[in-house]
Amino acid sequence: ELNGDQIHHLTNILTLCVDVHGKFDTLSTHHYQATPNQYRVCGDTFSTRNYPPTLIFTTSDPANLPLPDSRYLAIHAACCKVARLSGAGE
Repeated sequence: ELNGDQIHHLTNILTLCVDVHGKFDTLSTHHYQATPNQYRVCGDTFSTRNYPPTLIFTTSDPANLPLPDSRYLAIHAACCKVARLSGAGE
């Protein structure tokens, strides 16, 4: 599904500002799907203190500009939880 060039498919891409990207990349924050295309921002209090509690992803053109795949965000959330529980995220 994400082999080769498909790794760069828009459903596997998020555009984030640099501070949010850093926390997302180091597994300090993740997004838990509350309803379709609506996510709760999760993580430790320090990492999430400046973020809204909920993110809603929208698109004006679902065919050409698809939203991030909720399965990929769920995989990232699972990795965050494992890192936090194992102490690797500290």
